[in-house]
Amino acid sequence: MKKASPLPLHGDGLTVLEAGLELEGVFWFHTYAQPRDKYTHVAAPLIHNYPLTLAFLGKPAEAYAAVSGRITFAYRPEEVWREEGFYVYPAVSEKIVSRIQLFSMGGTGYVQFKPRTRASVPDYAANQVFLPGTRFKTYIIARRGYRPPRIVRLGAKRYGVFSVHTRRMRGVVKGGGGEVTHPFNARDVGAAAYHGVLRHYAGPIAISGVVERVVRAGSAVLALPRFIDV
Repeated sequence: MKKASPLPLHGDGLTVLEAGLELEGVFWFHTYAQPRDKYTHVAAPLIHNYPLTLAFLGKPAEAYAAVSGRITFAYRPEEVWREEGFYVYPAVSEKIVSRIQLFSMGGTGYVQFKPRTRASVPDYAANQVFLPGTRFKTYIIARRGYRPPRIVRLGAKRYGVFSVHTRRMRGVVKGGGGEVTHPFNARDVGAAAYHGVLRHYAGPIAISGVVERVVRAGSAVLALPRFIDV
């Protein structure tokens, strides 16, 4: 079978942006929690692309829809692409400045309800937070005319205000897949098999896997979402 020839992404009115996110305040979010004798909330050096999508849309808080006990996303990436003309990938850390904040409800007088492994108000909790100077990097595929915001906020409860610095790259689409260099949302790209590192209702984040199409932009190789036609 003859392999498909590479297609210049910029030739179809699309472009790739490399985006640097520099934290200007406190970024408080948790990848997982460990309910033991105390609660330990830990953040991975990776940000899911769904809250990033909300941030680039200018939404101040994480938006979701709860139907019959199920949490699903309210802003699907394919709809954002169709209506707003951009798609943002998960972000990975380039530099982390963090600290652990300790909280205790002991002696406050609040009524507590405490099953075996969960508590509505934990007696004691350790929370990892990111501080100014922390930097993340991601990529954006956009249609012609898209202008990324200069400031984004990753959710009201997370306080994370980031300045955004972008540079335009020349992207080339190749069919037949390939090895990627940046994490991707397995749901968005329709990966047949993947190595997931972060489970989420808006799709698991993977660091490797079998994808149908990739975008080569400089030294980056990105999995191309299934709903972006080139």
